[in-house]
Amino acid sequence: MEPILFRILMFSMIPIGIFLLVKVIRMLKKTFNGKIITEIPFQQKSSTFELPESGHYAIWQKGQLFRKTPIGDFKLQIQDESGTIIRLNPTWFSVHKNGWDTGRSELKKFTAPAGKFTLSILDQTDSNFLRKMLKDTLPVKPVDQNCYFIQIRESQPVYCFLIAIPLLTLSGFLMIIGLVAGLVGPQIAVDMGIF
Repeated sequence: MEPILFRILMFSMIPIGIFLLVKVIRMLKKTFNGKIITEIPFQQKSSTFELPESGHYAIWQKGQLFRKTPIGDFKLQIQDESGTIIRLNPTWFSVHKNGWDTGRSELKKFTAPAGKFTLSILDQTDSNFLRKMLKDTLPVKPVDQNCYFIQIRESQPVYCFLIAIPLLTLSGFLMIIGLVAGLVGPQIAVDMGIF
């Protein structure tokens, strides 16, 4: 193989890595910035909302940063129009997104068909003992409940997040190896007598 052809092949890995990186960022964006379906103040305790299409959704809490949230002191419940309770799944990863003074974290995930639903905040303790124990040991002020909200957002299955991590690594690997091998690879191959 000619050194110039080898150099072209190596440099061509850079745009492939960039393309893959853009695709992975778009995939992850939906995990953190899904469209808001509804947002209710914590003190409201109940709200109806409509899902435009069947799919994966997530329940997030939103409040002031560096404040103790009432997590563990309440339970969330979603019912459809017929009164059937929608199963809420725990999140496998503690997904957070912070701004300057507010932050969001994912509480639950669920899959539901299109239709009208009711979100209820029940005054029951949640079964997540570890989260409640951690919250009770932190010496910080409680969150102002007027600035504490529960959101329902579009989401995606957890396997998309799991696939994105190795793809992100692969895209970085392609860009770095393509650049390094394109710059010094032909010279090393000539020095070793390969070309």
